Amino acid sequence: MARQGIGSYVAFGEKTPYATDVTASDMEVFFKMGDNSDGLQFDRNRVYFEDLTTQDQISASTTAGQESVSGTITLVPTYGGIQNILRFLTGHNDAVAGSGPYSYAFVPLDYGNASHYWSGTTKRHLGVEVYRNQGTNSTFYQGCEINEFSMSFDADAPVECSIGLIGRTATIGAKSGSPS
Repeated sequence: MARQGIGSYVAFGEKTPYATDVTASDMEVFFKMGDNSDGLQFDRNRVYFEDLTTQDQISASTTAGQESVSGTITLVPTYGGIQNILRFLTGHNDAVAGSGPYSYAFVPLDYGNASHYWSGTTKRHLGVEVYRNQGTNSTFYQGCEINEFSMSFDADAPVECSIGLIGRTATIGAKSGSPS
């Protein structure tokens, strides 16, 4: 995966469920963006109300419906980044159990457990920031949940993670500071 451009990145942050006010200050985990990294898109599905007085569709019977975000982000994560992604997936904190170098365990918690990172006492959803090194604004995808995940381990190549997301909405806002 080639880098998209110096300064391009994707970032993840946490917010209360279905929040629509995710901003740069909420971003915690940053990844370099590759050429095929960003497959997220914002959709506004149309709702059609049939006009039974005519056989033709008229524009007055079409209105904007439910907003949604869906798509996939592909990343080449660091070791710490993989720990955070696993926390997003399993609900377990990012501290691993066991001893190294090859016997670590990342144990998922029950969904109803009070200590579960996403569904425990404090409910959370992901905010996703995508910056393509164009100007000072990023796209923020809000109220996201992971609905698909895969990792590939190709020979002589870094690990790639593909994360499928569904979410509530998207906004444009000032980008985070340039991550290191």
